[in-house]
Order: sequence, then C-alpha cells, then structure tokens
Amino acid sequence: MDETITLQQNIPTPAWGLRLVAANVRGGLATLYVEATGESAVKHQVTVGDTVPVGDRQARVEAITGGGHDGPPGRAAGRLTLALVEEPA
Repeated sequence: MDETITLQQNIPTPAWGLRLVAANVRGGLATLYVEATGESAVKHQVTVGDTVPVGDRQARVEAITGGGHDGPPGRAAGRLTLALVEEPA
C-alpha cells in the first residue's frame, strides 16, 4: 500500500479505503475532506505539518502547493501531499 499520496485540488481521490478531496488550496493552507463509504465527509482545515485522522490511521500533511487562482476555474493547480504516519493495529 502506498504510504504517500498527492491530491489534486477538487478531484475526489480514492486512497486507503476512503475518498479524499483537497479543496481551497491557497497560501500553504487547504481544506481536506475525508469520507468513508456510507458516512458523511469529515472536514479538516490543514497546513503543512498537521496530522489528521484518515479512517483508523493518521496522516501528516507533507506539502501544500499551488492553488489560489492558478489553473482553470474549478480545477486550480493546487496539490496536497499526505503521508501515513500510523498503520492500523
């Protein structure tokens, strides 16, 4: 299983048995939505170095790049990179 993933802004991405979405990427900040199947998405406001729960694991925000008004409307060139820091027991 990949322990690191880079999310492109506004593109739902399946990872670690969840659906992840990076939104509002700008100036080193982002909103991360974590959604398990059949459950409501959990919203996290993140910056580099933050640790957030992703299912039964923890992930650290490794990088936040781009965003703002770069790229076409609704698909700005923002990226958020997460790395697992804890495997499930």
